[in-house]
Amino acid sequence: MLILLTLIALADPSPREVRIELTASHPYCGGAAPSPEQERAARTPTPVPGHLWLLRAGAENTDAAPIHEVRTDASGHATLSLAPGTYCLVGEDKRSTEVTANAVPSVNEAEELACRRALKRSCDRVLEVPPGREPMVVAVHEAGRCFYNPGPCYFGPPIPPPPSAAPGPRDVAEPLAPR
Repeated sequence: MLILLTLIALADPSPREVRIELTASHPYCGGAAPSPEQERAARTPTPVPGHLWLLRAGAENTDAAPIHEVRTDASGHATLSLAPGTYCLVGEDKRSTEVTANAVPSVNEAEELACRRALKRSCDRVLEVPPGREPMVVAVHEAGRCFYNPGPCYFGPPIPPPPSAAPGPRDVAEPLAPR
């Protein structure tokens, strides 16, 4: 009897509550040296309210119409009711998988376009919703990047190093030589 109940529970195609919890953190990006408290605050994940998520069937982002659109609330949470299956979760910036050429062509234009196409087709998160009735929580964390980090599809010349890699100030200034 126990085996029969287990099989029925596993075959249950009933929708399941899925709660997405979105947080973000941002690195310190230069300027005057931050205090330890400022660095800690910059790296501490905070809720992201108002973020629009699109949900598509499958494990790859396509131009198919989303099956759900949901926006995070003030605490960075969004709740959906999903049948068991595989879903592609993407932000609004990936509503379309179309990629346009750079306004100013670069030496590595082909590589950059191929990378941006692959990035647009990738899911921000693939959700595997197993059968069951227990609510499911999906934590998504977005790590910010500094303005001097152009992202994963940059194939141009080297960019300046982050401030943490730059040499520190000199301990003592050189005195002026007397005239």
